[in-house]
Amino acid sequence: MLAIDGSLTATGFAVVLAGETESCVSTHFCATKPDAKSRHVYQADQDGSRIDDIVSMLLGILDSHRPDVVAMEAPAGSQHANSAKALALAYGAIRGALRARGITPIMVQAHHAKKAGAGTKNATKEQVIEAMTARFPSADITGSKARREAVADALSVACAALEEPTVQAMRRMSS
Repeated sequence: MLAIDGSLTATGFAVVLAGETESCVSTHFCATKPDAKSRHVYQADQDGSRIDDIVSMLLGILDSHRPDVVAMEAPAGSQHANSAKALALAYGAIRGALRARGITPIMVQAHHAKKAGAGTKNATKEQVIEAMTARFPSADITGSKARREAVADALSVACAALEEPTVQAMRRMSS
């Protein structure tokens, strides 16, 4: 399974093996930011470049691991227009790349991911990191704060997806 926590600035990816037991095979992180020095570059050009980086990493992970299931966190609303736009750009690009590969992702709500991963829908980022470190000891949840949060969130998305009836049926069939 590939689990994704999408964002224009910090996207986390986790590849989870979901047989009789679960283990994290690899984690990936794509950080992007606008180039503040490029005053003559249109914002849309910078956003496009950032999206290209995320999609490029996603396609590389898909090619390397060939997951049977892809799960991603559904975008939540935002009170700030710029944040909502950035999230929509990342979500649309990731979903479009998946659909181009014939993959329909399982969508997971953020509160469901937190509950499945950390035991409560009100878990803090730090609680999610701690819970995912305990559940997936082989996972690389190290580095910058943004990386740790994005990777742990991707792992919690995997936990929620593992509870989905279609994924549970696939697991039973492979056992």
